[in-house]
Amino acid sequence: IEEIAIHFFLHNKTKIYDLRRNEVALADMQVGQTVIVNAEGQQDGTRLAKSIQLLDVVVSSGELSLSSDGSVSVLGVRYEVAEDALIVSGESVVIDGGTLADGMFVEIRGSQVDEGVFTITKVKVLSAVSVGNDEAEGANLPEGILLGVNYPNPFSSTTTIEFALSGESGSARTDLAIFDLTGRQVRTLIEATMTAGSYSVTWDGRDDAGRPVASGLYFYRVRSGDRSTARTMMLVR
Repeated sequence: IEEIAIHFFLHNKTKIYDLRRNEVALADMQVGQTVIVNAEGQQDGTRLAKSIQLLDVVVSSGELSLSSDGSVSVLGVRYEVAEDALIVSGESVVIDGGTLADGMFVEIRGSQVDEGVFTITKVKVLSAVSVGNDEAEGANLPEGILLGVNYPNPFSSTTTIEFALSGESGSARTDLAIFDLTGRQVRTLIEATMTAGSYSVTWDGRDDAGRPVASGLYFYRVRSGDRSTARTMMLVR
């Protein structure tokens, strides 16, 4: 794994703990999580991870709705926000929490306080504009592609990818594709003319021929017109 450009190696005795100190498997980790790594240096200069403590999870990503009681809603689900929650821009620069507004496209991270109940500890603003499905609203938006973090990530069977399109052109030829580390395209999930709005698609870990692909790191890319953006995800069989 990699944390702030520092590499750690895992072995079969490495312990991984979730937010409630329960031991979990490597497949339960998500790309981009905040972690504490307890490691020891080796004679060859490498670092061997003895234990990993997960500090947060990617709870959801989507359009933000604010409530008067200080809670937030994303994709229709309400979450409590911690008093010391960190609010950052898409470039991970800390910003004033007072700048949060309805319609922003955000990624929220948090700690689990009960089964299915999370307290939000970090809000990452991916876009300061609404990305609703209403075409009339979309006509007033600056052009852009908002690509969320797939969930779950890592995954073993299926994962969901959410993205949003905005722009004044009304519609554009759009595709969503999966690539392996060599750059080879293994699956096309979407290939259509699409208008501004929010979309969701599921990948079952198979290629275009219906064959299961191998475990490993993959890229997923959305391209719309002359715009494109991509993220990485991990498949663990």
